[in-house]
Amino acid sequence: PRKSPDASPPAPPRRYGISGPISEDQPSEDQLILTEQLIKTLATCDAFVDDLELRRRENAVEQLESLFKEWLTEICKELNIPDHVTEKVGGKIFTFGSRHLGVDSKGDDVDALCVGPRFIQRNDFFTSFFEKLRVQKEVKDIRTIQSTCVPVITMSYEGIKATESQRRS
Repeated sequence: PRKSPDASPPAPPRRYGISGPISEDQPSEDQLILTEQLIKTLATCDAFVDDLELRRRENAVEQLESLFKEWLTEICKELNIPDHVTEKVGGKIFTFGSRHLGVDSKGDDVDALCVGPRFIQRNDFFTSFFEKLRVQKEVKDIRTIQSTCVPVITMSYEGIKATESQRRS
């Protein structure tokens, strides 16, 4: 049978991560029961993040992004970048990991990628941005970990643990 010319192809299935699902079969009745039991068990262990905690995490990311953008402007001035370029520098923080997937639990940190312009050097991120964060009253337990495949700044921002890495766009 011929398809009508108006029929659009079905949307591709949504994927998370780089590998496909183990199975696309619908769960059996037994699996649904086990899932419900697991959710109840996790709830009794107080593993789920409540709405207030989610809002605190979102606020922490927003504040860190604001500090990142502020720092980018400061660094541009130090490097004598023209004002018309500085105004367009932008700067963005992207969350990833469990937070991004919406599967974070109490006590998890927020993994964040700070994306800035190419002319910002990694050393600047781990020195002057680190220093800007360190002097904030909301920041505690801050440190850099640079001897890893992906160097990071770790900290607690208003009680929310955060791990930040840098990428130049």
